[in-house]
Amino acid sequence: MNPKCDYRGVTDPEIHALVSDGYRGVRKDILYLRCQACGKKQTSRLDTPMKDLKTPVGQVAMVLTAMAEGLGVGAAARVFGHHPAAIAGWAERGGLHSARLHEQILFQRLEAGHVQLDELVTKVRNRVKKVFLWTAVEAKSKLIIAISRGSRTVENACLLLHQVALALAPGILPVFASDGLNHYHYGITAHYGHFEKPPRARKLHWIPDERLEYVQLRKERRGRKVKFLYSIVRLGERAIIRARLVAQGLSGKVQTAFVERNNLTLRHLIAPLSRRTWSIAYDLHHLWLHTMWGVCYYNFIRVNMALEVRVRGPSKRRYRTPAMVAGLTQHPWSVSDFIQLPLPKWWWSEPLRLA
Repeated sequence: MNPKCDYRGVTDPEIHALVSDGYRGVRKDILYLRCQACGKKQTSRLDTPMKDLKTPVGQVAMVLTAMAEGLGVGAAARVFGHHPAAIAGWAERGGLHSARLHEQILFQRLEAGHVQLDELVTKVRNRVKKVFLWTAVEAKSKLIIAISRGSRTVENACLLLHQVALALAPGILPVFASDGLNHYHYGITAHYGHFEKPPRARKLHWIPDERLEYVQLRKERRGRKVKFLYSIVRLGERAIIRARLVAQGLSGKVQTAFVERNNLTLRHLIAPLSRRTWSIAYDLHHLWLHTMWGVCYYNFIRVNMALEVRVRGPSKRRYRTPAMVAGLTQHPWSVSDFIQLPLPKWWWSEPLRLA
């Protein structure tokens, strides 16, 4: 099919003609398009998660919404009456589509003033070691700008910071905040800096950027309870960091509450991430797909009550999503809009960063 084809809607008599010509499985409620250049016909579900599916869009959207609100594959099969394999296939399509949407189209030149980093732990079937999900959240918009999976190593921390560097606009250096894990420090300094040859040195040395500002919030625990909190400035000056946080409308205190609250939200939205659950992911790929669909639902579809603003009119309040605050969209999306959004294959030339 010519990628530059100009398709237009096919009328109802032409749909019946398609069926009579030997096109099996064509539904009357699916719109077919005809190329004005080559004359070929193609379904409107091309390059969408609904491609090659005969299920109505509303039914698939209802199932995906329930799965994004904490329902597992088995529970969704019992509630909606579909086969678990079919529901797992729909979740896989939604996860891949959301990953392509985040990485290839929207998350390219974001502007962030304060980024908080953290990780959460989960389990996978037939895997002894625990799996960590590394997350990066923009504090003002509550937007999840990067997420990675793997073990608790420096390599995975560098992978998370690599995604953050690719998502942010060139020249943007936000204030980084995390817990006391030193892996983040290695990842930040590895991605923001330059090579320089000091005096009387034989080789080039990697010098971190002087504009970097990074602070850690460390916790002293006794058993499972936190007894004492203190902050350490690893890069930059405390007065400048506090001034930058206040300028963004924050309190100026060093804290990681936004990313920790986000991790709790992900545990409620994604069934494999819940604590003490039977909906454990089958493998890492299954966990990644469910996580990416939950992240897309959180960023673009689910309204965040903490981001509401007062407006004039009968409603008096405007509820927003993190993507609306970040300037990526003007209104909350619906699941039906998402699964009918075409992403042409020539936009997928580069491999996914999380694959």
